[in-house]
Amino acid sequence: MLSLVPVLVTFAVVPFGDVLQVGGRIINLQAAELNVGILYVLAMVSLGVYGVVLGGWASNNRWSLLGGIRGSAQMISYEIAMGLALVAVVVTYGTLDLQEMARAQGHLLWGGCRRGASSTSPSPS
Repeated sequence: MLSLVPVLVTFAVVPFGDVLQVGGRIINLQAAELNVGILYVLAMVSLGVYGVVLGGWASNNRWSLLGGIRGSAQMISYEIAMGLALVAVVVTYGTLDLQEMARAQGHLLWGGCRRGASSTSPSPS
């Protein structure tokens, strides 16, 4: 349960689409609108480490505990690399809001081309 809940609450800030307008009412296709969406995702994913350690500890076996600690160390090392990769995304879009990042990918560039993350970065000239 401790490993499942952080993953499920992470999806609360993931935008599944832009806003809908139905009968003058605006419906946001995102359960929780946070300005710091990426930080929330990183925090909730990091809570899953506790489930791995407690799973190894709960079996009351020293080898299982060592396996749980090893698994948590691997998860932490992967989270460091994921966090550093997300720094490039934050610098590219200039926001931590996942909805704004999704909207920025939908704009057209030069009248016809879709603008992705690579075309929004500043040019070196």
